[in-house]
Amino acid sequence: MPEQLIKRKVTVPYGSHGLTTYVIANKTTHTIMPAACAYLFSLTRDSGLRLNSVKSYASTLVSFLNTIDDDPNIEGFETLTDKQMRAYLELILCGHKKVKENTINQYITRLKGFYDFCWDYGWVLDKPVFSWQMSHQVMQKMKLVEAQKNSLDPYNLPEQYIPESEFIELLSYNPRKGYYENERDEIVFKLGYYSGLRASETVSASNLLIKKIKKSIDKAKGQNQKGFHITIIGKGSSGGKAREIYVPESLKNQILRFIDGTRKNVPGDLLICKADGEALHERLASDTFSDAIKLIAASDAKSSEAWRQKKQRSYHSLRHSYATNLAQWLKENGQPRRLLNERLGHTNDATTLIYVHFNALIHGDVDEQNETEQEIRKANRRANVDHE
Repeated sequence: MPEQLIKRKVTVPYGSHGLTTYVIANKTTHTIMPAACAYLFSLTRDSGLRLNSVKSYASTLVSFLNTIDDDPNIEGFETLTDKQMRAYLELILCGHKKVKENTINQYITRLKGFYDFCWDYGWVLDKPVFSWQMSHQVMQKMKLVEAQKNSLDPYNLPEQYIPESEFIELLSYNPRKGYYENERDEIVFKLGYYSGLRASETVSASNLLIKKIKKSIDKAKGQNQKGFHITIIGKGSSGGKAREIYVPESLKNQILRFIDGTRKNVPGDLLICKADGEALHERLASDTFSDAIKLIAASDAKSSEAWRQKKQRSYHSLRHSYATNLAQWLKENGQPRRLLNERLGHTNDATTLIYVHFNALIHGDVDEQNETEQEIRKANRRANVDHE
């Protein structure tokens, strides 16, 4: 249901200059909610709260009162039971709105003040007996989620990570109509998922040049490598930070087929470009990805539900997935973790360890989770995590 109550800033006659505060009124009829308005007026006049603080209190009350009005089992805020208040805190604030613990405590303080005011001034007949507590399980879950988000996983990798089966399905939903664009954009997607490129790096004039690619492939052949390494200029000051990425054999072969086939008559040296050889906007990869997931989310495909639910996914999720999968590959093949730093271009160990920890989490390796958690905390104390 649409919200019926809204907050409004008003100036009411008081003394010689008037008093500016907030009121809560019905959006359609403009009828004020007396108890809430009296409380907000008291905060302004008697408690001396600043206008922005009163506005914040008003927002809390509007959210709370509209939720109550939408529930047919609740007659009004005056009759609310402790069980119903707990349901509001746990189900609405924690479950539906995903409000953080410190914000919920703020809600509790404000609502407690509102009900105490209503009791003192006769707006409720019975003194409220709310415990203002949530279940131990809910509190623990909130603490766990917040701790992991803030300390161990600032990227929210459970939302971002794309299993390979879902990635392969995504490839069949390329939104471009032309054959050239379809083949080009599939390579763009794979460069993110299998080589860890950022969106802007795929179209940069400094990176994927055909002559540079062929030279790298020839060098790899001389070293009996199936894929090939190539230097990428990423983000950073003084022209960007260089790192060496690895393009696996299957993607290498697809790139060569593209160069010698569909792209053969396109002028210029850029691998990823328009059909006339001109450079593309740096948002090509991001926009194409967004359009593709809209298509798959609207379908009845096997993984469409996952795409609908995990709304934080973006082109950069391909890089997050690459880093997570590489962490597992390094572990299985006994390779050093520093390779993960090098391939991603990280300067801080803590950033790389986030992926090691998440990989251990999805594979149920409790020992590595605990070990990596301690390493992350130590690394964070030495320096702030560099942003992606």
